[in-house]
Amino acid sequence: GSAFNLIEGSWLFKMEAAYLRDLRYNTSLDKKRRLDTLIGIEYMGFIDTTISLDLANRHIFEHEAQMSTSVDMVDKNELQTAARFTRSFENGGFSRIWAEYEIMDALQANLGVVEYIGGDQAYMQAIKDNDRVFADITYSF
Repeated sequence: GSAFNLIEGSWLFKMEAAYLRDLRYNTSLDKKRRLDTLIGIEYMGFIDTTISLDLANRHIFEHEAQMSTSVDMVDKNELQTAARFTRSFENGGFSRIWAEYEIMDALQANLGVVEYIGGDQAYMQAIKDNDRVFADITYSF
């Protein structure tokens, strides 16, 4: 594998690649090769704040159709995206993280957390103990 980072002012540009071989999957007798790649960008131009976006792809060489079934569940190319916002809240604030995942056509899961951050302001101190964690599964028919 290899990685490359470039800083230009408040920006960080990054690229990574890894080549893996002799991988085994349940639905194939052949060993496989895979190439993992990532490109990303981060911005650090605001005080106490970082914003980033990463795109990654896993490419399986000699992918076979049965590898996409429920046993292995891997496609020839699998794209992943990650976005992140990080900030220091000295005067208080709140953060919310929420993820949705479509398990299959009619089944969806949600998971999240809301965190109230105390800080110096009286109002934020008053609500700092109201954090929330939530999850649900929805089946549509």
